[in-house]
Amino acid sequence: MLGCALLGLAGCGAPGGYDTTLPPPSGDEPVARALPLQVGGEVRRIEPVLAADGGVQGVRARYGTLATIELLRAPEPAARRAWFDDRLGPRLAVLGVHRPRLADRRWQAAGADGTRLLAWQNQDWLFLVEAASGALFDEAVGQLPWIAPVGRGRPPAQGRADRDPTPAFSVFGQGAL
Repeated sequence: MLGCALLGLAGCGAPGGYDTTLPPPSGDEPVARALPLQVGGEVRRIEPVLAADGGVQGVRARYGTLATIELLRAPEPAARRAWFDDRLGPRLAVLGVHRPRLADRRWQAAGADGTRLLAWQNQDWLFLVEAASGALFDEAVGQLPWIAPVGRGRPPAQGRADRDPTPAFSVFGQGAL
């Protein structure tokens, strides 16, 4: 059902403010280490995301109840569409979004309670950032190498992987996540 809505909303204009066309991960680097160590003072907890059919796989980083970041890979278009229908649709419904905007396969939605959500596709990667407030959202997005405020370019890695105590673990079967 959401898939039909996606097609109907394609001409609604781009979500403002973020460049989501920056190069996605190659899949060979430990991408989980590029996720923020903290958001809002909450330390990241990473969990693997593996679809039963292997269609979508990746990681979810939770920062207590303050923020969630998902970094997923779905090589098949049907798997990407299912993720948008099954995972993004319910999140948008919780936010009370009845007319979400889609442009260039990018979503942006905001809830009445201040919650912000941005999800997008870049090649076969799916990204989702959700935070309890605009300030937490900006903090999370500001630390990600695959998105930047329009006009700012790719943020520096700031040695994140060198300082990160998180062990790399394989989720994609090639390289470490």
